[in-house]
Amino acid sequence: MSSQLHHRFAAPDDRPDFMVLLGLTPPYDVETVKQAYLQKARAAHPDRGGNPADFKRLQEAFERATEFAEFKASRLRWLGAQVERYARQEQLIAELRASGAEVETEKIDWLRHSFGDDFAQVAERVVAIKLSGAQFGDLHASRFASDAEDLLALANLDFSHSQLTDRGVSQLTRLSGLRKLDLSRTGITNASVPWLARFASLRWIGIQGTQINWWGRWRLHRALPEVVIEH
Repeated sequence: MSSQLHHRFAAPDDRPDFMVLLGLTPPYDVETVKQAYLQKARAAHPDRGGNPADFKRLQEAFERATEFAEFKASRLRWLGAQVERYARQEQLIAELRASGAEVETEKIDWLRHSFGDDFAQVAERVVAIKLSGAQFGDLHASRFASDAEDLLALANLDFSHSQLTDRGVSQLTRLSGLRKLDLSRTGITNASVPWLARFASLRWIGIQGTQINWWGRWRLHRALPEVVIEH
């Protein structure tokens, strides 16, 4: 997802901002969230003239609101699912750090605000990973692809100075929430351009020192006109 995890509460009714965006007030349930989203999505969809950025924010609000409503409906059921995901995430973090990677996590503010640090801890999300160095490459990208459902909040990914290739970039497309992707000084070529064009949430990408030439850069600018491309 924007992959932002911190949500401010709207004064004075203390609603999470994703509920405000959907136009919902308590009590919340999953079906109500779904109907509110569908109603707004019909008007906001880019195919109907809506703004893609606004539609993306609406999708993110729907995902957060659904999770919130499910949590309200059954804390224990929700918590059990989160514990399983948290265990997988902790294993991945441990493996990455053991190999020299840097990993940044964040807790979800509305959980801490409403239910305390214990609940917020198991709902912690990975938001940034740095794998800068020759020991990293396509195998790590493949691992991320297989763990994509547990990395929905991953916003920043740094593969600079690694052995990543075009094949690895094709694996990374499953990380749909990426907003910043550093591929500088890697072995990628123009063959990566069609894959990079699939990152709808990107706001910055680094391709300095790669084999993407002027033609590839032009195609990338054309495919991602709102993205800052460092080359």
